Amino acid sequence: MPPILNAQGVSKRFGAVPLFEEINFTVGEGDRIGLIGPNGAGKSTLLAVLGGEMEADSGEVAMRKRARVAYVKQESAFAPGLRVRDVLESALVRAGVAESDREGRLRETAGRIGFPDLVAVASTLSGGWRKRLAIAEAIVSHPDVLLLDEPTNHLDLAGIEWLEELLNQADFACVMVSHDRYFLENVATEIVELSRVYTEGLLRVAPNGLPESASHMIPMGRPGHVDEMAGAAVFLASKLSSYITGQTIHVDGGTQAASGWYHNPQTGDYQLGPG
Repeated sequence: MPPILNAQGVSKRFGAVPLFEEINFTVGEGDRIGLIGPNGAGKSTLLAVLGGEMEADSGEVAMRKRARVAYVKQESAFAPGLRVRDVLESALVRAGVAESDREGRLRETAGRIGFPDLVAVASTLSGGWRKRLAIAEAIVSHPDVLLLDEPTNHLDLAGIEWLEELLNQADFACVMVSHDRYFLENVATEIVELSRVYTEGLLRVAPNGLPESASHMIPMGRPGHVDEMAGAAVFLASKLSSYITGQTIHVDGGTQAASGWYHNPQTGDYQLGPG
């Protein structure tokens, strides 16, 4: 069976600066692809090109006949006054879903997302619930490929775990740009690193075989169930100094800072508590 989405020889530049050149990228049935790379590599731009939100300077992006792609941007914004129901109904109309099927599809999707109140005003929701609504708006059309740009932004731990379960049980393929290493390890079937250091512009590996150059990715500290930003701050601080709070404790061959963060020397990850 041909791939659902097939990009061949895709290039994009802004002014005289090329982001990526001659990229070949395919998405097949059941793929859950994590798209990573250094800042400025063009990950979000490539995702937008794949989703038809932006045109490539050269190359071609082809979709399998009758296939549908849905794209969720980094920031989720909704017009003032629109209710959750309004957002989902509009998505169903755009997707050409028969009127007789809309109510059932709407309630099924709202249930999967966890919305208790369909009359809530979308623009007044918290960042995490706006993100959930944006994802609901995308999947209510039953896409064949879902494109997600930093989907864990604004989600708390419960929201990230919900998203992981949703994607692992989904019958659609997806491509995710994310800096959350734990999220990608829990969801992705394949990792693609976009970088000009590679001859073909990208490198595809298994999720448990992240390239060494992926050290810019931040382990969010989720094994300890702590706030994402706190996890990122501790991780970055640990890169600057071997002393996070001025003292360390040796635990099982690793180093634990006084803050309770544990560095596993075998994996290189920082976690809350040993092991």
